[in-house]
Amino acid sequence: MSKGKIETMEPCPLCGSKSVKVIYSTEAGIVLLSEYTCSNCGTFVRMNFLVSDQKISE
Repeated sequence: MSKGKIETMEPCPLCGSKSVKVIYSTEAGIVLLSEYTCSNCGTFVRMNFLVSDQKISE
């Protein structure tokens, strides 16, 4: 599996500050971890879980 990082700037999900550095840690093209560095809120991490990528028919 290929691992990588994507760095970008986007609004803080907690306080809405416009200049927040975000580092996305990816594996096989799927974002697993988002690390935010905000001047107001500090540094915090959000984890993303992929449950299923297929539609389950009933």
